[in-house]
Amino acid sequence: MGRQLTILLILCFAHAPVAVRLLSAEPTAPSDGRRYSSAMARARAENTMVALVLTARDPVEPGLAALFCDPAVEKALAATAVLFLPADRNPAVVSRHGVERFPAVVFVDGWGREAGRVAAPSSPAAFAGEAAQIATAFAWSSCAHRAAALDPRGLDAARVSLDAADQLLSAGKPQEAEEGYASALRGLRRPDGRGRSSEESSRGRAVLGLALSARALGRLEDAERILGAALDGGGGDPALRGLWRERALFVSGQVQLERGETDAARGRFADCASEFRGSRYGERARRYLDGAPAAAPLAFEVSSSR
Repeated sequence: MGRQLTILLILCFAHAPVAVRLLSAEPTAPSDGRRYSSAMARARAENTMVALVLTARDPVEPGLAALFCDPAVEKALAATAVLFLPADRNPAVVSRHGVERFPAVVFVDGWGREAGRVAAPSSPAAFAGEAAQIATAFAWSSCAHRAAALDPRGLDAARVSLDAADQLLSAGKPQEAEEGYASALRGLRRPDGRGRSSEESSRGRAVLGLALSARALGRLEDAERILGAALDGGGGDPALRGLWRERALFVSGQVQLERGETDAARGRFADCASEFRGSRYGERARRYLDGAPAAAPLAFEVSSSR
């Protein structure tokens, strides 16, 4: 699912327009329905959202209209049509979405299903932030639904899946990320030390990402089981060598600390510091052994270079 989700996410954003499609703020009553139908049809065709700006009445307050022309808001709503609808002329829409206070911005997909809302938007920065969160969540969700039509395989598919999982983990979506890493692992054969370095690197990235996802979900035993099997089981996974082994040892030490296993944690940090003297995580491990706290690595470091 993860690899398919990323492909579709790229497609969703690659064709997104670069400015808000701001529709007329003062339509005549008969045109409301036509504009609504047109916006929804376009959203269905383009797999985007419509922002229904529900106001108490016409005309729209200048401050509210200006809000949607702010650069930060335009960026957040780059792929979203904006439709102003006065409540007194559109009671059915107001009732459908249960809006009682105005103004309100309700984000819907092309079938009218609500994706999120912002009540009484105030400052451009605050509104842009909330709108961006809604737009991001919608993009992931819609792409995941469309992903069922794809079935990519092989190393390239695994890399796509890993890219998606890394983004999801960085975005605070560990459960979805876990699916992406697992999908990548299913597409990669267990290396025997004689495989292509690109395959082994991808597998190492997937193993570490899977453990980080479990850790973020609070499943510390699962995280350590994944890392322990890769680091120790059967002589260790050949994919976990070099940079990936360095990171896995350090993260394993952190997980052991969080589990309260101080001695096991010190063992992992000692191995990391000894095997990777002078390198990034090796130095972090050494500092911990010298008495400094073991700061958690950022999620995006899963795929970053040394």
